[in-house]
Amino acid sequence: MRTTIDDRRRRLPVGAQHAAPRLGTTSTSWPIEVFHSSNFGIPADAKEALAFAILAYETFHQRPSNLPSATGAKKPAILGKISYAPPR
Repeated sequence: MRTTIDDRRRRLPVGAQHAAPRLGTTSTSWPIEVFHSSNFGIPADAKEALAFAILAYETFHQRPSNLPSATGAKKPAILGKISYAPPR
């Protein structure tokens, strides 16, 4: 998910059920607020499925889904492949 800036604070949505409390106790000096993904209406158990659905949607619409600045890729790329069943 994207990090949002609100009132000069960065928000880090966390999907794992136990990661938010762990990060919350160790991040007191970090300039971010840590939230559980359920605060945004995304159940922790559904976050990975949602991420793959977004990647599939972008691939189907032939849009790149990678971030070259974060991955070291040379250029944006369409991730995955849509495979159709052979005609009968």
